[in-house]
Amino acid sequence: MTENRAAKLILALVLLNACHKLPYVPDENAVITLSASPSAIRCGERCRISIEGKKGNGYPLPDGTIVHLSASRGTIPSEAILQGGRVDVDYCSNDDFSGDVEIKARSGQSTIIPESLIITVSDQEVASLMIWADPTELPYGGGESVIDVQAHDERQRPVAGKIVFLSTSQGSLSDGGARTTDANGRIRSILYTEKEAIVTATYKTQVSTTTVRVSSQNVKPVADFTYSPLDPKSGETVYFNAAASHDSDGRIVGYQWDFGDGATGKGETAAHAYTVSSDRKFIVVLKVIDDRGSEGVKSRDIAIQAAD
Repeated sequence: MTENRAAKLILALVLLNACHKLPYVPDENAVITLSASPSAIRCGERCRISIEGKKGNGYPLPDGTIVHLSASRGTIPSEAILQGGRVDVDYCSNDDFSGDVEIKARSGQSTIIPESLIITVSDQEVASLMIWADPTELPYGGGESVIDVQAHDERQRPVAGKIVFLSTSQGSLSDGGARTTDANGRIRSILYTEKEAIVTATYKTQVSTTTVRVSSQNVKPVADFTYSPLDPKSGETVYFNAAASHDSDGRIVGYQWDFGDGATGKGETAAHAYTVSSDRKFIVVLKVIDDRGSEGVKSRDIAIQAAD
């Protein structure tokens, strides 16, 4: 009798479990979309995270589908259950953190869009605005300098999500105009200028500037060369190489050779054969020209031996 009761009890439990439908597990064709409203909040505030799931055929995912959630900072429910293919949950930021927060989701093999939902958290006010350039002086003719801007609150913590306006008195800025500070409270831009420039960062009533100067004088290039063989003979080809020449504030764009016997040549390397009936010396002159038109000159004696 006891055995019959036990068997009936087991059968009842099996039937009871069969009545409870297991959660639907999305396959690889399913798509789950995340969105935040608003996407920028203050420390300690909440925002609404909307989750929508669809099958590959476009129909909503079944009721009871579980979506697992996580946040890099702050708090969010670890699970959300879809009803009618969607559900809303609240995200709450920490009181002591500002910057970008990543919200991630997973459910079966479904594709999550976006892969990471970004929420910008910031409640500090900008108390100080710093701007600096690297380098602060450019060579003659100008060039580019990296411009960094840093926003801090009254406790010297970086302030994210603040719109700062960047401008320059000369040249141009990459991504100039209105910019938003990143999670580290920073903005970076590149200044391109040929003249001295004052770059200004403005946030509300706060203004910070940095000056990038341009050298007023071009540095002349340095000419230098080698040749081989060192003891050439009449009729033997001599190879000249000006690779040792350099320009400290630009680049060399021209090489001119005078071999001393009336012959000339061009290019970083050159070759020339001398013909003499007796031992003789010649003066070889190399002239280099940089990208600003300045010239550098180097001369060397070369002794040519008569053929045996």
